[in-house]
Amino acid sequence: MAWKLDKRREASADGFVVDVRWGLIERQPKVYNFDAYKQLVQMAGQRGLEVQLVASFHQCGGNVGDDCSIPSPASVTHHGDVGFKDQHGNQNKACISTLADDVPQDGGRTPLDMYGDWMAALARAFQHDHEDPGGHVALWRLSVPVLPLQQRLAVLRHR
Repeated sequence: MAWKLDKRREASADGFVVDVRWGLIERQPKVYNFDAYKQLVQMAGQRGLEVQLVASFHQCGGNVGDDCSIPSPASVTHHGDVGFKDQHGNQNKACISTLADDVPQDGGRTPLDMYGDWMAALARAFQHDHEDPGGHVALWRLSVPVLPLQQRLAVLRHR
């Protein structure tokens, strides 16, 4: 990974974007492990690169050309009717529908509770890691998409 970051720096890149996958971070309810991402942000900061984290509360894989599969946490995916549905009733289980935000899941937590717990864990994990010893700001932005990829692309096509 270090050589890839070095190549970005040599190419005069200011930084990069990386998905922080819910399914990798919270494999058990309320147990969070951001270690790999923390290491990546630290390595980027040492090279003066900025990192934009994308909170990916949806599965990775299942789209055309995908070569990986990272499901959402099992504590969410085994619940029946919480997937995103389009205007035709087609369900996409890649992410939780905003209509299910208040539907209790495992342990009584709602999706909004889960997102809040995850964000709080992220803030704790990175509270001291936003700068490297040289003063370079490494972690500079967090994005939170609200629709699965297919729906985001459909919205863009219809504009």
